[in-house]
Amino acid sequence: MKPLKVRKLKASEVTFTVSIEPEDFEVRGNAMCSGDAKYDKKVEDQILRDLENGYQEVWCCLVVTAEWQGVKGHASLGCCSFKKGDGHSVKRQSDQRAKEHGMHQEALDDLNWELQRKASECRALLAKLKVG
Repeated sequence: MKPLKVRKLKASEVTFTVSIEPEDFEVRGNAMCSGDAKYDKKVEDQILRDLENGYQEVWCCLVVTAEWQGVKGHASLGCCSFKKGDGHSVKRQSDQRAKEHGMHQEALDDLNWELQRKASECRALLAKLKVG
């Protein structure tokens, strides 16, 4: 059976959201690699203190979601750290980081792949039901 081709959505057709999620990787050994062990430890210690005080954005995973008609595509970037600030400051920082890393396009590509996969699954199911 020939694969069903669906048109690729454009960025203007989908809704993007940028969110921050908890990071699973350890801070130690992942947050800094400056070549100065004392400095790295100092930065890591501060991150750990901030996490203990409930500041999740200091060690997190950045996620961009592209959504169309309830179907979602994702892009993620782990081991991120954002400077403390109000909600607007963190939002600006996370939006900028997402743009710098091309995460909106990556999420859109993932969404288009997911739509293609769903269309192919539907076609295979319809063939089994002998429809069309």
